[in-house]
Amino acid sequence: MLDPVIGHIIEIWDPAALRERRLARVRASSGQTSVEVASRYRNITFESSEPALRQSSSGYDRRRWAVVVRLRDERIHGDLAEVFPPDLRNVSGLLQRTDQRELVSSTSEGLVVRRDAYGTRQWWVAPTGTDMFIHWLDTLGISAHLSAAGRTATEFIAALGGPLVAIRVGDPELVRLIGGAAEDSSTSGIITFANLRATLSRIHKNHALSMEQHAGFLTRAVLQLHMGAKCPTCEHKNWYTPGDLANELRCQRCMRKFLFPAAHPPGQRDWGYRPIGPFAVGGFAHGAYTVSLALRFFLLRGMINDAHSWTVSLDASAQGEAFEVDFGVWLRPGFTNEEKPSLVFGEAKTFNSFEHVDFVRAEALLRRFPEAHMVFATLRPSLTRTEQQALTALAGKGPRNANRGRVIVLTAIELCDRAGFSVPFTWNNLPGQPAEVAERYPRSQFDLDALSDATLELYAH
Repeated sequence: MLDPVIGHIIEIWDPAALRERRLARVRASSGQTSVEVASRYRNITFESSEPALRQSSSGYDRRRWAVVVRLRDERIHGDLAEVFPPDLRNVSGLLQRTDQRELVSSTSEGLVVRRDAYGTRQWWVAPTGTDMFIHWLDTLGISAHLSAAGRTATEFIAALGGPLVAIRVGDPELVRLIGGAAEDSSTSGIITFANLRATLSRIHKNHALSMEQHAGFLTRAVLQLHMGAKCPTCEHKNWYTPGDLANELRCQRCMRKFLFPAAHPPGQRDWGYRPIGPFAVGGFAHGAYTVSLALRFFLLRGMINDAHSWTVSLDASAQGEAFEVDFGVWLRPGFTNEEKPSLVFGEAKTFNSFEHVDFVRAEALLRRFPEAHMVFATLRPSLTRTEQQALTALAGKGPRNANRGRVIVLTAIELCDRAGFSVPFTWNNLPGQPAEVAERYPRSQFDLDALSDATLELYAH
């Protein structure tokens, strides 16, 4: 950017050269461009910004500069990688670029392209958080891929419209209702109109408009309407979608046909709902309810000023050792890209207890990733005494209790808070210990370490 002195050329982004000459780092910008991209396939095309560089009086004419690109996904269902691990420097391959001549580096300021020519167009495919996690783990010698549960969670989150919308199914009673219908074959997996209405009435305290809006969302994305009609031959009650209805119906058991009961048309109690898509998968959608709610919790912690990259369940192996994570998040809180990002891994259960193997796996992850926090997320309101003892032991392991401040517990109280400000505000409204803990941890100081200390105090003692 300056007239060069022969034998004394310093690249302004070269920290080693600057330190050697005891010079401060130069900050120079030729311009800034904001580009909004709407692309189904995450394709990004842009012209590299070009500085107005002076012709060197010494005849040295090698112009060089760097272009910094910051990716932000403003969609409520966004899954693009906005934060990259500090040790992931070369991201050229991750962007699936057609032109690999220029190195693209990940820095605290964004993705940096070093340039030495004018008029170069860039073609990128913006990576998802899952793409980034898999690529990053591969650079560490860890082979990872989306697990079967991860594929279900991906479809689950997409059907909802993103992790931030997970609160629409974020109530333990509603989870049991939908998940139970997915498991229950004795009643053909039907949720009656009365049962759904009673559950929504409790959630919304009988507020009619809120109940109607919630039911509308569920019947668009999660549940499909069915009508019940009894076969006059075998008396089996069949369930049909509105598209299946006709003047003549076929019994799903005896396969005989019978006329639609027009003389006695179905009443309200003859209508019900079945889960569809990923919501019809057993095991509470392979744990996707808890995973999506845990992602929502971390994506909402700092509201819109946070940048993040997230993934759902991954199966991984390194040096013959297999392990898995139910979810992962790289999170950068604050207003600037220069905040150090935090890494979170999670173990998720719906209503089952955490077992010994879960704590062994968590200990191995904390040992392998010394910068990470480990989350235990469940839709139960509390933990068993056995789980509490295991968590206390895990938090105290490592040299000088290295795991202290790295183990986090999230229950239905935090995950299912509809306002999204669970900690510490919601605790203030709970009697006894939660309110006392909230008073000791003000919101302004509530980072991940404080979240660990507070939740261990609440749920592991």
